[in-house]
Amino acid sequence: MKKIETQRGMKKWQPFNALEHYDDYINSTYKIKEMVNKPILSEEQIQEINSSLSSYNHDEVNITHYKQGQILITQGIINKIDVPNQVLTINKTRIFFSNLLKIEICN
Repeated sequence: MKKIETQRGMKKWQPFNALEHYDDYINSTYKIKEMVNKPILSEEQIQEINSSLSSYNHDEVNITHYKQGQILITQGIINKIDVPNQVLTINKTRIFFSNLLKIEICN
């Protein structure tokens, strides 16, 4: 009787997880390497953001902002501009005025 060998397929090439939590450590190391410092805005850039917010007319916008070492772009319609608390809400995301980097109105 001849024994039929079965192929292991892709299981053969999957890496072996020898150390527990090693993947978590590697991923956190990559995140730390990708972190950037918060850019410092010039007076002109700050004035441009202020004028964009003051002339906002419920159009769709792209907002570039800084959050925890990353520069993010959020697209949507601004739900609320809270001037006393210096917070802007877009797509259920709160962004502080101090973290705003750029506001572009989509056409």
